[in-house]
Amino acid sequence: DGDYYTKLSYWCFSPGLAMEEFVRQGVYSVILTSGTLSPLNSFSSELKIPFPITLQNPHVIEKSQISVQVFCKGCDGEDLLSTYQNRSNMKYILSLGNTIVNILRVVPNGVLVFFPSYVVMNNIIQHWQQANIYSRMMKMKTCFIEPKSKREMSGVMSEFDSRVRAPDPGASGAMLFAVCRGKASEVLTLLTCTVEPSSSPGSPSLLK
Repeated sequence: DGDYYTKLSYWCFSPGLAMEEFVRQGVYSVILTSGTLSPLNSFSSELKIPFPITLQNPHVIEKSQISVQVFCKGCDGEDLLSTYQNRSNMKYILSLGNTIVNILRVVPNGVLVFFPSYVVMNNIIQHWQQANIYSRMMKMKTCFIEPKSKREMSGVMSEFDSRVRAPDPGASGAMLFAVCRGKASEVLTLLTCTVEPSSSPGSPSLLK
């Protein structure tokens, strides 16, 4: 009891080694499809095999439909910085919430707010609820929170979809709080605005 031991693990982060093994085993053809393979040159170099046949289609969203804006400070001048050290800063949390409230006043239809993790999302939303910021959001958008359960997610997305298309009385749409790289991170079809508190040090929040 109380003894400690050292564990040394080796992890392979190069997908090219596995692809080279396929080649050695005589695999004749490999078909890779995804909406996020671009740029193809760097992707091919990571897999360490040539792709003589490629197809890259243009994006379905026109440039005129996209507006990317960076907010370094909130509506009260507070830095919008979601680093690990700053996530518990109440001034930041309240400023982020009030800034989103201002955004909701001018953005119609659907809004998706990304957080770095479920823990951060639930903690910030709890503070917004205590500060009556969440209730102000609810007056403009019907708010939904991404659940951890995949079974619950389909119901949440269906309800979110319906509220975007047919808003509740007095609301202008719906808002979904979600997690980066989570279940909702690829579901942007109906959304007109994305607010992402960035988890990278020194990075501001993003409004897409």
